[in-house]
Amino acid sequence: MTCFLAGEYMVEMWVKTEPLQSVLIKAIFIRPYLSAMHPLTTGDFTLIDFPPTLEETVRRETLIIRNGSSRKSSFTVLAEVGTTEIMTLEKARETDINFRYFSIDPLEGKMGPFEGRIFTTSFHP
Repeated sequence: MTCFLAGEYMVEMWVKTEPLQSVLIKAIFIRPYLSAMHPLTTGDFTLIDFPPTLEETVRRETLIIRNGSSRKSSFTVLAEVGTTEIMTLEKARETDINFRYFSIDPLEGKMGPFEGRIFTTSFHP
């Protein structure tokens, strides 16, 4: 059975025995993906809305990312600068001053099958 799309599949196979026997194989194939579990999540976009924050204070918001795959998955947090450039958060802080006011933990790692991980985003103006 070869599957290229996520979904439910059923295949019937015949085993050579005396008498012939039919074996029914049913499998559910899961497409590997990471998903955000947060109240303000729609599709591939997640909004973290920080309330008004005073200078020299820190606001933190958490976000849960879940590995929806039956395999290990690696992740790296990247920053989108402008509309086309994607780079590490450290490099983005050198390019755009606004990134200096934000930090996120963890920045990279591995997640086990169906594991959820809490990400903490901090805003410190």
